[in-house]
Amino acid sequence: ITGSYQAYYMIITAANQVICNFEENADTPVKKRCVAEARVLRAYIHLILASGWYNPPIADHLIDADERPANAKDQNEILDFIIKDCDAALPDLTEKAALGDKDGAVKVTKGFANAIKGKAMLFKGDYAGAKAALKAVIDSKEYDLVPSDKMSTLYHYSGRGNDVAVFEVKLGYGGT
Repeated sequence: ITGSYQAYYMIITAANQVICNFEENADTPVKKRCVAEARVLRAYIHLILASGWYNPPIADHLIDADERPANAKDQNEILDFIIKDCDAALPDLTEKAALGDKDGAVKVTKGFANAIKGKAMLFKGDYAGAKAALKAVIDSKEYDLVPSDKMSTLYHYSGRGNDVAVFEVKLGYGGT
Protein backbone atom coordinates (compact mmCIF):
# COMPACT_ATOMS: atom_id res chain seq x y z
CA ILE A 1 0.00 0.00 0.00
CA THR A 2 2.84 2.38 0.86
CA GLY A 3 4.50 1.70 -2.49
CA SER A 4 1.27 2.47 -4.37
CA TYR A 5 0.75 5.69 -2.45
CA GLN A 6 4.31 6.81 -3.17
CA ALA A 7 4.02 5.83 -6.84
CA TYR A 8 0.85 7.90 -7.20
CA TYR A 9 2.61 10.97 -5.85
CA MET A 10 5.57 10.31 -8.15
CA ILE A 11 3.15 10.46 -11.09
CA ILE A 12 1.67 13.69 -9.72
CA THR A 13 5.18 15.12 -9.33
CA ALA A 14 5.97 14.33 -12.97
CA ALA A 15 2.71 15.99 -14.05
CA ASN A 16 3.50 19.01 -11.87
CA GLN A 17 6.92 19.31 -13.49
CA VAL A 18 5.27 19.66 -16.90
CA ILE A 19 2.59 22.05 -15.64
CA CYS A 20 4.89 24.25 -13.55
CA ASN A 21 7.68 24.43 -16.12
CA PHE A 22 5.62 24.91 -19.28
CA GLU A 23 2.26 26.47 -18.40
CA GLU A 24 3.51 30.08 -18.48
CA ASN A 25 5.33 29.52 -21.78
CA ALA A 26 2.70 27.36 -23.47
CA ASP A 27 2.72 29.39 -26.67
CA THR A 28 2.02 26.61 -29.18
CA PRO A 29 -0.86 24.15 -29.50
CA VAL A 30 1.49 21.25 -28.71
CA LYS A 31 2.76 22.85 -25.49
CA LYS A 32 -0.81 23.71 -24.46
CA ARG A 33 -1.92 20.14 -25.14
CA CYS A 34 0.98 18.71 -23.12
CA VAL A 35 0.12 20.91 -20.13
CA ALA A 36 -3.56 19.94 -20.49
CA GLU A 37 -2.68 16.24 -20.61
CA ALA A 38 -0.54 16.61 -17.49
CA ARG A 39 -3.46 18.32 -15.71
CA VAL A 40 -5.82 15.44 -16.54
CA LEU A 41 -3.32 12.81 -15.45
CA ARG A 42 -2.79 14.73 -12.19
CA ALA A 43 -6.58 14.89 -11.72
CA TYR A 44 -6.91 11.17 -12.47
CA ILE A 45 -4.32 10.21 -9.87
CA HIS A 46 -5.90 12.54 -7.31
CA LEU A 47 -9.22 10.77 -8.00
CA ILE A 48 -7.60 7.39 -7.35
CA LEU A 49 -6.10 8.77 -4.12
CA ALA A 50 -9.44 10.27 -3.05
CA SER A 51 -11.10 6.89 -3.67
CA GLY A 52 -8.58 5.01 -1.56
CA TRP A 53 -7.46 7.52 1.07
CA TYR A 54 -10.52 9.84 1.22
CA ASN A 55 -8.78 13.22 1.68
CA PRO A 56 -5.10 12.93 0.79
CA PRO A 57 -2.92 16.01 0.27
CA ILE A 58 -3.59 17.99 -2.89
CA ALA A 59 -0.29 18.37 -4.74
CA ASP A 60 -0.90 21.29 -7.10
CA HIS A 61 2.71 22.47 -7.29
CA LEU A 62 6.23 21.11 -7.06
CA ILE A 63 6.72 20.24 -3.42
CA ASP A 64 9.97 21.24 -1.73
CA ALA A 65 11.93 18.55 0.12
CA ASP A 66 11.18 20.10 3.52
CA GLU A 67 7.51 20.81 2.77
CA ARG A 68 4.95 18.61 4.55
CA PRO A 69 1.60 18.98 2.78
CA ALA A 70 -1.49 18.58 4.92
CA ASN A 71 -4.41 16.40 3.94
CA ALA A 72 -7.29 18.08 2.15
CA LYS A 73 -9.85 19.36 4.67
CA ASP A 74 -12.46 16.98 3.25
CA GLN A 75 -13.14 14.93 0.15
CA ASN A 76 -15.12 17.74 -1.50
CA GLU A 77 -11.99 19.88 -1.55
CA ILE A 78 -10.06 17.28 -3.53
CA LEU A 79 -13.02 16.55 -5.81
CA ASP A 80 -13.37 20.29 -6.56
CA PHE A 81 -9.65 20.35 -7.41
CA ILE A 82 -10.10 17.42 -9.81
CA ILE A 83 -13.07 19.08 -11.53
CA LYS A 84 -11.19 22.37 -11.83
CA ASP A 85 -8.13 20.66 -13.36
CA CYS A 86 -10.27 18.87 -15.93
CA ASP A 87 -12.13 22.07 -16.82
CA ALA A 88 -8.84 23.92 -17.29
CA ALA A 89 -7.54 21.14 -19.55
CA LEU A 90 -10.55 20.53 -21.79
CA PRO A 91 -10.07 23.43 -24.26
CA ASP A 92 -6.57 22.26 -25.21
CA LEU A 93 -7.18 18.52 -25.50
CA THR A 94 -7.79 16.56 -28.68
CA GLU A 95 -10.44 13.92 -29.24
CA LYS A 96 -10.25 10.37 -30.48
CA ALA A 97 -10.22 10.24 -34.27
CA ALA A 98 -13.36 8.09 -34.44
CA LEU A 99 -15.01 5.00 -33.12
CA GLY A 100 -12.49 2.16 -33.50
CA ASP A 101 -9.46 4.45 -32.98
CA LYS A 102 -7.23 2.12 -30.94
CA ASP A 103 -4.46 4.71 -30.65
CA GLY A 104 -6.93 7.22 -29.23
CA ALA A 105 -7.56 4.88 -26.30
CA VAL A 106 -4.01 5.36 -25.02
CA LYS A 107 -4.04 9.17 -25.21
CA VAL A 108 -5.38 11.76 -22.80
CA THR A 109 -8.42 13.07 -24.67
CA LYS A 110 -11.47 15.23 -24.06
CA GLY A 111 -13.41 12.00 -23.49
CA PHE A 112 -11.03 10.91 -20.74
CA ALA A 113 -11.10 14.37 -19.10
CA ASN A 114 -14.90 14.41 -19.16
CA ALA A 115 -15.02 10.89 -17.74
CA ILE A 116 -12.75 11.88 -14.82
CA LYS A 117 -14.72 15.09 -14.26
CA GLY A 118 -18.01 13.18 -14.35
CA LYS A 119 -16.81 10.59 -11.88
CA ALA A 120 -15.56 13.28 -9.48
CA MET A 121 -18.92 15.06 -9.72
CA LEU A 122 -20.72 11.78 -9.10
CA PHE A 123 -18.65 11.16 -5.95
CA LYS A 124 -19.39 14.73 -4.87
CA GLY A 125 -23.13 14.23 -5.29
CA ASP A 126 -23.44 16.73 -8.16
CA TYR A 127 -25.59 14.44 -10.27
CA ALA A 128 -26.61 17.09 -12.81
CA GLY A 129 -22.97 18.04 -13.38
CA ALA A 130 -21.95 14.38 -13.62
CA LYS A 131 -24.72 13.75 -16.13
CA ALA A 132 -23.57 16.66 -18.30
CA ALA A 133 -19.89 15.63 -18.23
CA LEU A 134 -20.62 11.97 -18.95
CA LYS A 135 -23.17 12.90 -21.62
CA ALA A 136 -20.36 14.75 -23.43
CA VAL A 137 -18.49 11.44 -23.60
CA ILE A 138 -21.53 9.62 -24.96
CA ASP A 139 -22.48 12.40 -27.39
CA SER A 140 -18.98 12.43 -28.88
CA LYS A 141 -19.85 9.13 -30.63
CA GLU A 142 -16.21 8.09 -30.12
CA TYR A 143 -17.10 5.36 -27.63
CA ASP A 144 -19.57 2.49 -27.67
CA LEU A 145 -20.55 -0.49 -25.59
CA VAL A 146 -18.84 -3.76 -26.30
CA PRO A 147 -21.20 -6.25 -27.97
CA SER A 148 -22.00 -9.32 -25.89
CA ASP A 149 -20.10 -11.63 -28.25
CA LYS A 150 -16.92 -9.59 -27.61
CA MET A 151 -17.20 -9.40 -23.80
CA SER A 152 -14.63 -12.16 -23.39
CA THR A 153 -12.01 -9.89 -25.00
CA LEU A 154 -12.24 -7.26 -22.25
CA TYR A 155 -8.99 -6.99 -20.29
CA HIS A 156 -7.20 -9.24 -22.81
CA TYR A 157 -4.78 -8.50 -25.60
CA SER A 158 -7.45 -9.05 -28.26
CA GLY A 159 -9.65 -6.40 -26.64
CA ARG A 160 -7.02 -3.66 -26.43
CA GLY A 161 -8.24 -0.23 -27.44
CA ASN A 162 -11.78 -1.42 -27.99
CA ASP A 163 -14.65 1.04 -28.41
CA VAL A 164 -15.47 1.13 -24.70
CA ALA A 165 -11.91 2.17 -23.74
CA VAL A 166 -11.75 5.79 -22.61
CA PHE A 167 -8.14 5.47 -21.44
CA GLU A 168 -5.76 2.52 -21.33
CA VAL A 169 -2.14 2.14 -20.41
CA LYS A 170 -0.37 0.56 -23.37
CA LEU A 171 2.14 -1.98 -22.10
CA GLY A 172 3.48 -4.82 -24.18
CA TYR A 173 0.99 -4.41 -26.98
CA GLY A 174 3.57 -4.16 -29.67
CA GLY A 175 2.36 -2.51 -32.88
CA THR A 176 -1.13 -1.28 -33.59
